[in-house]
Amino acid sequence: MTREQRGSGVAQAQHGLVVRGLSKGFVRGRERIEVIDNLDLQVEPGEFVAVVGPSGAGKTTLLNLVGGFLQPDTGDVLVDGEPVLRPGPKRCVVFQEYAVFPWLSVRKNIEFGLKLRGRRHPREERERIVRHYIEMMGLTGFEDALPKMLSGGMRQRVAIARAYAVDPE
Repeated sequence: MTREQRGSGVAQAQHGLVVRGLSKGFVRGRERIEVIDNLDLQVEPGEFVAVVGPSGAGKTTLLNLVGGFLQPDTGDVLVDGEPVLRPGPKRCVVFQEYAVFPWLSVRKNIEFGLKLRGRRHPREERERIVRHYIEMMGLTGFEDALPKMLSGGMRQRVAIARAYAVDPE
């Protein structure tokens, strides 16, 4: 059965993130390592969840599955009742190792997603959104700075602001 077929019987009224029966393993040499084994999780809309654990516990693997960057061996990841089959604009992942565009200023990094096809906003609206997240993330005064001029923590805040700016579900 394909992932599309497994997810097709899900009630569309389900909201938030639902992870059910999720398993994922990797092969290292001749050995198979189960990183996630039969995980169930539900996160309601607006709820914040922290995933903590020692190195190698599967935290990044879980986030990559939720983001659609990996496919599970078994189980389902659903957002608002829809199966997560690939990355999409309804979800944003900010990785531990921040990813900002080094050639773009803070302002342009945050604005980036607002200019993509299907999400285009009028210039005034983009400016308002960017200004809001610059203020929220404590980046006032650094709007025109390139990432190389920022601390690691500031770069991470730029990446977070860029994710928030596109208003993911």
